[in-house]
Amino acid sequence: MSQTAALTFTGDIMCNRGQLSACRTSSGYEFHSVFTQTAPLLADTDYLVGNLETPVAGEAAGYSNVLYSFNTPESFLVALKDAGFDLLSTANNHCLDRELTGLKKTLDALDRAGLAHTGTARSSRERDAVFLRVINGIRVAFLSYTYGTNAFANHIFLREEDSWAVNLFQPQETLPGSIHLLESAETIAERMKAAGTADSSSVYLDRLREDIRNSRSAGADFVIVLMHSGGQYNIPPDPYTEFLVGKIREFGADLIVGNHPHVVQKSEPGGRCPVFYSLGNFSFTPGESPENRRHPISSTALLLKIGLKKESSGTRLASVSYSITRSVLRENGRSETVPFCDLLAGESDAEKRASLLEDLRMVVNTFRCRPLSDPVEIAPEYSML
Repeated sequence: MSQTAALTFTGDIMCNRGQLSACRTSSGYEFHSVFTQTAPLLADTDYLVGNLETPVAGEAAGYSNVLYSFNTPESFLVALKDAGFDLLSTANNHCLDRELTGLKKTLDALDRAGLAHTGTARSSRERDAVFLRVINGIRVAFLSYTYGTNAFANHIFLREEDSWAVNLFQPQETLPGSIHLLESAETIAERMKAAGTADSSSVYLDRLREDIRNSRSAGADFVIVLMHSGGQYNIPPDPYTEFLVGKIREFGADLIVGNHPHVVQKSEPGGRCPVFYSLGNFSFTPGESPENRRHPISSTALLLKIGLKKESSGTRLASVSYSITRSVLRENGRSETVPFCDLLAGESDAEKRASLLEDLRMVVNTFRCRPLSDPVEIAPEYSML
């Protein structure tokens, strides 16, 4: 007898400076309204996974007050839990924004909120533990890894004896053998060749390979790698991220879900190990950064729903569908995540509606690897398998 499970993945979850200020109240911070309108979409799943791109390290560590260094109040996690999230990936380029102490405090806060987490750790024992959840009878393992930790900017480097704290694909930025993903695709390819990427990252990739093997040994029916990699606001994936995809497939994962570029990128839904390179920004403040202002589709993201089916012959990907959301800046300064269909239905201005439809066409066709000019119908959900 077969068993089925629905898993949903969101794009990046952030709380920028503007959002923090707008959600402040006389008694603290209130973030529930950010997710209210997407609540029905988030609830329509068996397991909801997001990428938490901010530390939650406590007020004493200083909340977000510069553009690219984050720290968010714990009430943000309460809102995420109430919105339906089950698991948050924590291996990303902002995980050390408040140093190793802040990383550990973030995991403590996630525990208090009742949110599972993977990708960073408070000890080597915690890092080595297989993260496996039984979802409707299907044993699913999740692994979270990041290309870096913004060390080039914040100059926060892990000591060798603390290397268990963050799952890294490569050495931290600026260290020998690391590839800096803010450069052009051509430069990245040149640096990969010069660095001998496969060799210089071997200790990190060997650990990933072993994690996948350990997940199988622990009884996982299906192994998912949450990949934090890519050039920010670059719609085509860069050579390094494509290199990582090849390695993860070689190591035997069943599915790759990517984040970090802050725009929707292409997908490869078929084959032995499907990959979805980037789902965009699920929750963030539009227009806050100069890069975002140049890339309006960074306001648009995907909710990716994966259907798993377990049979006597094994567990397979039975369906893939997605809905589209948009971060909308309200007059009160709050950014709310809204289903794209609802946004279109409520837009009476012809020029604004045409702009929304153009963004919809670009996002869907990019994700589906189709010509950008192809027509796209308006639908609450799109099926791929």
